[in-house]
Amino acid sequence: MIDSVPLHVEAMIYLYFALVASVGSYLLARLWLTARRTDEFGDGANPN
Repeated sequence: MIDSVPLHVEAMIYLYFALVASVGSYLLARLWLTARRTDEFGDGANPN
């Protein structure tokens, strides 16, 4: 059976996951807003 890890190690693991998720969310939002802003001014890749 696997022994449980100390509380501070578990907390660091969860903080790392939260950091990765927040960076990913920031990058996704930035990409989405850039694409939306581009479409708004008619500079998008779609010529229609």
